[in-house]
Amino acid sequence: MSQRDKRLPRSGRFSRKLNEHIRGLQTAWGRDTLDAVCECTDEACFTWVEVAMNDYDRIRAIPHQFIVSPGHELPGTEVVVERYDRYLLVREDATL
Repeated sequence: MSQRDKRLPRSGRFSRKLNEHIRGLQTAWGRDTLDAVCECTDEACFTWVEVAMNDYDRIRAIPHQFIVSPGHELPGTEVVVERYDRYLLVREDATL
C-alpha cells in the first residue's frame, strides 16, 4: 500500500472513481476538458479543477500521479511534477 493510501485511503479512491465517472459523461457530451474533483488527501475537499481531457488521460496513465488544487499537495509525501494555473500534477515521493 502506498504512503498516500495509508494516509487517507477513502479520499483518494472516492475522488478517482468520481473523476472517472465525470470523465465518461463529459466524453459522451463531446467535451475536450474535464471538470474534475481535486484528488488531494483531504476527505472534505471538493474543489473543482479544470483539466484538458488529454492531460487527464496522460496523468492517469501513471497510477501514482494525482491532480490537486494548488496548495493541496503534501510536502514530504508528494512531489510536484508539473504546475498549471488551475491544478498541480503530483506524484508520490518514491523515496518514502
